[in-house]
Amino acid sequence: MTRLCYSAFVREKYDSHILQHLVEQYEGSCKELTEIRRAAENFAVDTYSLTERLLVQLLYTGVNVMERTGLLRQYIVGGGKNELEAAFLHRCSGLYLMNGEKMDRYIITDISRVAARGEDLSDMCRLAFLEYFARNRDERSERVDLLIKQFGEELIRRNMKLPLFQEYVDILEGAETMMDKTMVVFRGTRERPAVINYRIVSNGAGGSGPAASQKTYRTLELQHMYAGIYTASFVLFAGESLQYFITDNSGSGEILDSGELKMGDCSLFVKESRYGMINDIASARLMGEEAEAQELLEQYLMTEWMTDGLFQAKGQ
Repeated sequence: MTRLCYSAFVREKYDSHILQHLVEQYEGSCKELTEIRRAAENFAVDTYSLTERLLVQLLYTGVNVMERTGLLRQYIVGGGKNELEAAFLHRCSGLYLMNGEKMDRYIITDISRVAARGEDLSDMCRLAFLEYFARNRDERSERVDLLIKQFGEELIRRNMKLPLFQEYVDILEGAETMMDKTMVVFRGTRERPAVINYRIVSNGAGGSGPAASQKTYRTLELQHMYAGIYTASFVLFAGESLQYFITDNSGSGEILDSGELKMGDCSLFVKESRYGMINDIASARLMGEEAEAQELLEQYLMTEWMTDGLFQAKGQ
């Protein structure tokens, strides 16, 4: 019966009864299901069951689901299942974070709604939410900042360390400890651990590129954060740069990524820390401002002396 109905559909010899049967029973490609769904909507046939079947199939076939967010929207309006909604949000978030796909604003809005309902979200959704508003700061609101704080602090409590959190140092507890770090982020796979080969050079000395003077490089195992995202943290000062190349942990020598990073501009928070003070001293010396460097050094030593004295007094 289903084959006969589909044959009639292909020959455009169908009515609402044939479409109703296909909506409930037909199993085929995503393209075929989409065509049946479109025709059924034109005949005012309820397509909820077909939409659900199509969403599941899209998730399993590796299609770019970011292009089908309209389908998710209609499914949710029809009272869709929370588990399928969460799976779709997770896949879209992964495409955004790992593949660089453009994020659909509806997905971010729906992540907010799911969180407001108190339902489970994957860490991929939380990270995508934080990444989106780090890139689109003008779209933030008080409600958004509450979710940023909730998501970010939950991830930090589980020892995730990503440069993304530095964007929210003003509202995230725990992010301040990362502000003096220059972080390398590598997106690979969980099944293929990687190591970073690095060296810190001053004023560009020592050449560049992963093939140059590899004996001078140190090796450090990258720390796995989540779903194939790895990081390594370094402390750099003014005039220093980090040269690195990344290989897998098998010893094959295959270079997966390489680059060079310099210390970014310090935020106000960092400038008020010991790290910021030392960096200002180094920066002044690089610019040949020895008098200013000496003054800053004296301020630093005074701060250190007063801090150590305070701790000793409290200990007594």
